[in-house]
Amino acid sequence: MQQSASLTLSPDVSAVLACVLDTEEIILDLDERRLCSGDVYSEGVLADAVLRPRDRQRLASAVGAATAAGFAVVPRGGGMSYTGGYLPERAR
Repeated sequence: MQQSASLTLSPDVSAVLACVLDTEEIILDLDERRLCSGDVYSEGVLADAVLRPRDRQRLASAVGAATAAGFAVVPRGGGMSYTGGYLPERAR
């Protein structure tokens, strides 16, 4: 998938994510990020990145790195929610 937008992370967090996640597990594509930042009826704040780790250990490491850098982590399901419960509400 083409990476059309950059992720603004500190070099330390970028290094951690690069060690923990493969490139295809970190989605920076603007259209994909927009899709994952909304639901059926509304949009939240645009996500800086979408992470799709392939196992729980990689997920835990990525969440730890992101939260340590001050990024909000919002779990996402199928995107058909009508409640907006998983939409990003703030940047970082």
